[in-house]
Amino acid sequence: MEKENKYYVYEWYIKDTEEVFYVGKGSGYRIGREKRENKYFMDMKNSHDCHYRKIHENLSEEQALQIEMKTIKHYRENTNFRITNILDGGNQPPVHVGKNNHNSKKVVQYTSQGDYIKEYDCINQAIAETKITGISSCARGETTHAGGFLWAYDNNIPKIPSKMYRPNRPIVQLDIEGRYIDTFRGCMDASVKTNITHSQISDCCLGKQSSCHGYVWLFKDDYKSIVNIENFIKERFRQKNSKRIVAINKEEEVFKYESIKEASKALGVKQPSISNCLTGKNKSCKGYVFLYEYDYEKNINNIHEIVEERILGRYTRIAQLTMDGKLVAIHKNTRSAKDFDHSSISKCCRGKAKHYKKFRWQYYKDFKNQIYLN
Repeated sequence: MEKENKYYVYEWYIKDTEEVFYVGKGSGYRIGREKRENKYFMDMKNSHDCHYRKIHENLSEEQALQIEMKTIKHYRENTNFRITNILDGGNQPPVHVGKNNHNSKKVVQYTSQGDYIKEYDCINQAIAETKITGISSCARGETTHAGGFLWAYDNNIPKIPSKMYRPNRPIVQLDIEGRYIDTFRGCMDASVKTNITHSQISDCCLGKQSSCHGYVWLFKDDYKSIVNIENFIKERFRQKNSKRIVAINKEEEVFKYESIKEASKALGVKQPSISNCLTGKNKSCKGYVFLYEYDYEKNINNIHEIVEERILGRYTRIAQLTMDGKLVAIHKNTRSAKDFDHSSISKCCRGKAKHYKKFRWQYYKDFKNQIYLN
């Protein structure tokens, strides 16, 4: 006689971060089957150090299906896990995935104002491309939005929540150390004036990311309520980006990773070597500079100088000139010019600004070239 309570519910997860990316029910050896029809599952499995575990055992098939469905629902609605299940659980596994699966529905992404953005063949394609969770719940009408966007199944009209649509909620732009830069009427106004996408600014204001493009963004009413803005920003980065690191090569290409382990695996650099770069013991390793994401955002305007010094082993000398082009001083780099802001000097050298504090600033090599040409 076949044993009734032979089923279990299991999950696949990324070892380093404990992020769950697949939930399933099975019996026997199904849990360890590594080749699946689900391409999104395979992409996650092949790009991360993963393993599986049973979370419930000795279940009837009906119990397993119900628990599977509830677990998927919980992860999609309450976490940022990139769940790769094609369906929401409670069904037999589909033979095909994506647009070839007859159970899949097309889902459409809209802005918070209800403007069309893009159509996806299925929920999982939307999750894989946008890295946003909770899309399924939003499309079913159980939640108002996901990732700052509205979602609806094909042929359905999204309902715009009145509380969510606040186009005139003022926002404040700060530098990475908390210094005030500007105030805007709303995210769209800031996007138009800074050429930074509306969604990135919005996610920063909502606390979904620490910063974007080297700036911190806050709703003005939130900004006014913060007593110590510098400590607030440091804590935000500590909580969200404590493990995230950035690798930069000599071509100044930037690669972001969730952890030292992930960077080590992707770049073939030993973890202790990366740690030594992060703590300043080594300048670079195997052609890369490694920085914590907070330090990268803080120095985003000085990447060229960092690469010059730490990878290429040379300092980028700076020429300080009067407004009519006469040489005042030569500095070893932007930071060695005392009483001047290094990022402002860098902007002048890169042609982003014409002058700073009534002086012109150039890379010394550019200054020399002008002398030879004249």
